[in-house]
Amino acid sequence: MSYADMAALMLGAVGVLVTVLGVFMAILALWGYSQFKVAASNAALDHVKSELEEGQLRDELNKLLVQEVIKQMDDGKLRRILEERADRFLISGPSIRANEDDNDNPMGDEEKEYGA
Repeated sequence: MSYADMAALMLGAVGVLVTVLGVFMAILALWGYSQFKVAASNAALDHVKSELEEGQLRDELNKLLVQEVIKQMDDGKLRRILEERADRFLISGPSIRANEDDNDNPMGDEEKEYGA
Protein backbone atom coordinates (compact mmCIF):
# COMPACT_ATOMS: atom_id res chain seq x y z
CA MET A 1 0.00 0.00 0.00
CA SER A 2 1.49 3.30 -1.02
CA TYR A 3 1.50 6.53 0.91
CA ALA A 4 -1.13 8.04 -1.41
CA ASP A 5 -3.47 5.07 -0.93
CA MET A 6 -3.03 5.27 2.85
CA ALA A 7 -3.73 9.05 2.89
CA ALA A 8 -6.84 8.59 0.74
CA LEU A 9 -8.08 5.82 3.02
CA MET A 10 -7.48 7.93 6.15
CA LEU A 11 -9.18 10.99 4.64
CA GLY A 12 -12.17 8.86 3.65
CA ALA A 13 -12.40 7.43 7.16
CA VAL A 14 -12.23 10.93 8.67
CA GLY A 15 -14.99 12.05 6.29
CA VAL A 16 -17.22 9.16 7.35
CA LEU A 17 -16.55 9.87 11.04
CA VAL A 18 -17.32 13.58 10.63
CA THR A 19 -20.56 12.71 8.80
CA VAL A 20 -21.64 10.26 11.52
CA LEU A 21 -20.76 12.81 14.20
CA GLY A 22 -22.72 15.52 12.37
CA VAL A 23 -25.82 13.33 12.07
CA PHE A 24 -25.56 12.40 15.76
CA MET A 25 -25.26 16.08 16.74
CA ALA A 26 -28.24 16.97 14.54
CA ILE A 27 -30.36 14.34 16.29
CA LEU A 28 -29.25 15.66 19.68
CA ALA A 29 -30.04 19.22 18.58
CA LEU A 30 -33.58 18.28 17.51
CA TRP A 31 -34.16 16.43 20.77
CA GLY A 32 -32.77 19.35 22.77
CA TYR A 33 -34.92 21.83 20.86
CA SER A 34 -38.08 19.86 21.58
CA GLN A 35 -37.13 19.61 25.26
CA PHE A 36 -36.40 23.35 25.32
CA LYS A 37 -39.82 24.13 23.84
CA VAL A 38 -41.57 22.00 26.45
CA ALA A 39 -39.57 23.54 29.30
CA ALA A 40 -40.19 27.08 28.04
CA SER A 41 -43.91 26.42 27.68
CA ASN A 42 -44.15 24.99 31.20
CA ALA A 43 -42.17 27.90 32.65
CA ALA A 44 -44.41 30.42 30.88
CA LEU A 45 -47.56 28.70 32.14
CA ASP A 46 -46.23 28.59 35.70
CA HIS A 47 -45.28 32.26 35.54
CA VAL A 48 -48.68 33.35 34.21
CA LYS A 49 -50.48 31.22 36.81
CA SER A 50 -48.47 32.75 39.64
CA GLU A 51 -49.00 36.25 38.26
CA LEU A 52 -52.74 35.66 37.94
CA GLU A 53 -52.96 34.34 41.48
CA GLU A 54 -51.06 37.07 43.30
CA GLY A 55 -49.18 39.32 40.93
CA GLN A 56 -49.56 42.56 39.07
CA LEU A 57 -51.10 40.86 36.03
CA ARG A 58 -54.17 39.99 38.10
CA ASP A 59 -54.66 43.60 39.13
CA GLU A 60 -54.21 44.85 35.57
CA LEU A 61 -56.68 42.32 34.18
CA ASN A 62 -59.23 43.27 36.83
CA LYS A 63 -58.87 46.95 35.91
CA LEU A 64 -59.18 46.23 32.19
CA LEU A 65 -62.22 44.02 32.74
CA VAL A 66 -63.99 46.65 34.82
CA GLN A 67 -63.18 49.35 32.24
CA GLU A 68 -64.50 47.19 29.39
CA VAL A 69 -67.71 46.31 31.22
CA ILE A 70 -68.30 49.99 32.03
CA LYS A 71 -67.65 50.89 28.38
CA GLN A 72 -70.05 48.19 27.15
CA MET A 73 -72.71 49.34 29.62
CA ASP A 74 -72.29 52.97 28.54
CA ASP A 75 -72.57 52.00 24.87
CA GLY A 76 -75.74 50.08 25.64
CA LYS A 77 -74.59 46.85 24.01
CA LEU A 78 -74.13 44.87 27.21
CA ARG A 79 -77.30 46.33 28.72
CA ARG A 80 -79.32 45.20 25.70
CA ILE A 81 -77.85 41.68 25.88
CA LEU A 82 -78.54 41.45 29.62
CA GLU A 83 -82.09 42.69 29.13
CA GLU A 84 -82.71 40.13 26.38
CA ARG A 85 -81.37 37.34 28.58
CA ALA A 86 -83.43 38.47 31.57
CA ASP A 87 -86.57 38.73 29.43
CA ARG A 88 -85.96 35.28 27.96
CA PHE A 89 -85.46 33.88 31.45
CA LEU A 90 -88.60 35.51 32.85
CA ILE A 91 -90.82 34.70 29.88
CA SER A 92 -89.72 31.15 29.20
CA GLY A 93 -90.71 28.28 31.41
CA PRO A 94 -88.41 25.79 33.12
CA SER A 95 -88.85 23.17 30.40
CA ILE A 96 -87.76 25.62 27.67
CA ARG A 97 -84.73 26.66 29.71
CA ALA A 98 -83.85 23.00 30.28
CA ASN A 99 -83.93 22.40 26.51
CA GLU A 100 -81.69 25.44 25.96
CA ASP A 101 -79.22 24.07 28.53
CA ASP A 102 -78.99 20.79 26.61
CA ASN A 103 -77.73 22.56 23.48
CA ASP A 104 -74.04 22.73 22.62
CA ASN A 105 -74.11 26.50 23.03
CA PRO A 106 -75.50 27.33 26.48
CA MET A 107 -74.87 31.05 26.01
CA GLY A 108 -77.35 31.52 23.18
CA ASP A 109 -76.80 32.79 19.69
CA GLU A 110 -73.71 35.00 19.93
CA GLU A 111 -73.78 35.88 16.24
CA LYS A 112 -77.22 37.41 16.63
CA GLU A 113 -76.47 39.06 19.95
CA TYR A 114 -73.03 40.45 19.27
CA GLY A 115 -73.42 41.28 15.61
CA ALA A 116 -70.58 39.02 14.51
